[in-house]
Amino acid sequence: MSGLNTAIRAKLDGWLDDICGDWCGGCPIDDHDAAIRMRAALIAVLDSHLPLDTEYIDADGGARWSTDCTECDNGGVPYNWPCPTVRAIAQALGVEADHA
Repeated sequence: MSGLNTAIRAKLDGWLDDICGDWCGGCPIDDHDAAIRMRAALIAVLDSHLPLDTEYIDADGGARWSTDCTECDNGGVPYNWPCPTVRAIAQALGVEADHA
């Protein structure tokens, strides 16, 4: 797991704690189950979008390394990490994408 995925997971844990607290009557979420399902869905997305170091041959015939997403099609462009999906989740949660 990447540093970015770990930072997003920590933010999701904090987000759920901040919103739901001790499951008190003052919680701003009417449906705690929906919040838990949302967190689980985002973690499932993160679990499928992981960085993978791969070797490729550049235009000059030299061997190079690239970090790509295991789920996204990078269209042959190296260094597809963090992918747009992980960047979008990170941005929504206020996590800097440079944790990669």
